[in-house]
Amino acid sequence: MAFERLSESIRTLYAELLEQTIHAEAEAAALGVPSAGSFVKKEVKGRTYFYLQVSEGEHRRQHYLGPDSPALREWMDRVREARETTAQDEAGRAQLCKMLKSGGAFIQPASTVQVLELLAEAAVFRLGGVLVGTHAFSTYANALPHGTAGRVDRLGNSTSVRISLGHERTKAGLDEVLICGHGDR
Repeated sequence: MAFERLSESIRTLYAELLEQTIHAEAEAAALGVPSAGSFVKKEVKGRTYFYLQVSEGEHRRQHYLGPDSPALREWMDRVREARETTAQDEAGRAQLCKMLKSGGAFIQPASTVQVLELLAEAAVFRLGGVLVGTHAFSTYANALPHGTAGRVDRLGNSTSVRISLGHERTKAGLDEVLICGHGDR
């Protein structure tokens, strides 16, 4: 798989998408807003209780939230409001993805995105999980500040990766280029 150098405008769009995504993840974590599910009210022995119902594949699970109270209803209202804002933000990020794709950025197949979303929703990455292998390496094409010209070759059970920075005359060290985005100063 060969990667072409991305234009500066596409790299800028990618940086914007990355910044928005990081901000959205941090905000969701700080607010403690569940990303999926609906609120279900149940009556048990004359008392009202609320649950968060989440679909997991073909199964539905209900997570107990607590008895009906003004505090719980306020929290559920905040979650609904946050989800509305999140939906608008997600629509904006989806538009950025469309622009990146039309500009030649590397886009993961839908099946891969679904698996990565499931891992993210399960907090695998927040808990220190790391993506390795071909899918991790394929993101380098969009993430490196100067684009890349490289390829991933699969040989039997092993994978060898060759990535070269787009600038041959980089004065900064590789770590500085990857961390700070400076390479031609």
